[in-house]
Amino acid sequence: MSETDPAARAFEDLCAEMTMRRRSVEALPQAWRDNRPRDYTPDLARLVKALNEVGARMKVIEASPTLKMTPQTYG
Repeated sequence: MSETDPAARAFEDLCAEMTMRRRSVEALPQAWRDNRPRDYTPDLARLVKALNEVGARMKVIEASPTLKMTPQTYG
């Protein structure tokens, strides 16, 4: 193949581009594994547990008869 043959040069360029694309596609699975977002499931589970505990305490506080008293009750 001659350097002056435009068809040969175009074919070489196409081969080089396809090689680059193939390598890029082959690298995708590893890139996806490396850039996977953090799993927040344990953090969210702790948060839900804590909020449920706070909610249970608030229900006890809301049921307290002292909160239902008015100024007239004290008078």
